[in-house]
Amino acid sequence: MQYRLRRHEKEAIRRLYRDNTIYKAFAAPCKKYGAQPKDFKLSPEELFFELTAVLDDIKEAPEDARFALQEFWSEKVVDYEELSSSLERSSIEQAASMVTLSVVICLDGMELSLYNTLGMILAGQLRWDSPQMVEMKESFMSNIYRLGEDDFSAAIAEYMNSDVFVSEDIAGLLEDLPQSDHAESDTDGDDEGMPRLTNRQLMILFDLFLNKGFSTEYCNQKALAILLSRVSGRSEESIRQKIRCGVDYEIADVHNDVKLLAQLLEPIDSSLAEKMRNLIE
Repeated sequence: MQYRLRRHEKEAIRRLYRDNTIYKAFAAPCKKYGAQPKDFKLSPEELFFELTAVLDDIKEAPEDARFALQEFWSEKVVDYEELSSSLERSSIEQAASMVTLSVVICLDGMELSLYNTLGMILAGQLRWDSPQMVEMKESFMSNIYRLGEDDFSAAIAEYMNSDVFVSEDIAGLLEDLPQSDHAESDTDGDDEGMPRLTNRQLMILFDLFLNKGFSTEYCNQKALAILLSRVSGRSEESIRQKIRCGVDYEIADVHNDVKLLAQLLEPIDSSLAEKMRNLIE
């Protein structure tokens, strides 16, 4: 997570997923524990986005996840620390523990042994000698029991065996929100209020520069997502999902994006602008 969700983004996610079993399973305890820290309050919507991003990574490449999740908790702490240098370490660690624990609970009891192994890898990173950690798990599980443990397990099994990627859907939802609300302008003078490039437009621009596409064979997708996140100020997760999908140059909206980028490049370098236009010719 490279930026905190804004209020209207949280509301959009909540409206879309308020009846989702997985969202409901963690929403109530997240409100309890996420609201405790004074300086870093993890919302149910942020937890759900973070959780589904991890589950989707596991679904897409379960064998790769065995390595990728080895330092998950520590990496999550670093991610949150980068949001602000003034955040209390204890509140950051609690947020990282909430996300990690939610993934552990989802993977626990899955029939596929690899999922159980991944759950144990994550569980081993949590501080079970802490009374607060034990209490947090009891609170999470209590809410799941209240909603129906069998229903929750069925929902997780169905999701992990489906071709649905909720984090991609959320990323698309955030991308489609009004640009003026989604990202604040950082321009000056006559350009004040000019919308930033969308994630897809940034991808098209880098596709031109890389000239190799976004396949994992040629591109470190995670590193590119981090770079584009730093450039745009948007979440790494939302950009990473877009990178996975790639760019379909047959779509009319993409044609419009290419024409806009060519227009922006023209006064900088006409040859680059021409190469940009060639992407759809």
